[in-house]
Amino acid sequence: MATLTKPSAPGWRSVKPKFTKAKARNTSPFTFQSQTYLHAGSKWTFDLELPSMSTAQALTWMTFLRNLCANDDTFALAVTNYVPADVSSPMTVRLVGNEINWDIDCAKRFGISFTVEQVIT
Repeated sequence: MATLTKPSAPGWRSVKPKFTKAKARNTSPFTFQSQTYLHAGSKWTFDLELPSMSTAQALTWMTFLRNLCANDDTFALAVTNYVPADVSSPMTVRLVGNEINWDIDCAKRFGISFTVEQVIT
């Protein structure tokens, strides 16, 4: 696993952070009383969307994303403007899932979006 450098342009069009805490709840089917288990684990996930871009810029991003998929590599994501101040930035993240895709309109403008998750070490 290597840490890759993401392309510098263009910047994000949209960033949607999500925080997940490891907890479980068990509810009795007879009394409907619940017991909640709070575990130590937590992680951040980010849905990232890039603005419409030219073929040249898109090819750079496609290569970067394909390389991320190849070996479960990671990259540093600056999260300062998107999460509470007590979360350290940059955050090491990896792609969620094992496929990437993009949209191409008739004018050959590319739209790329993908989801990454915090790497827990």
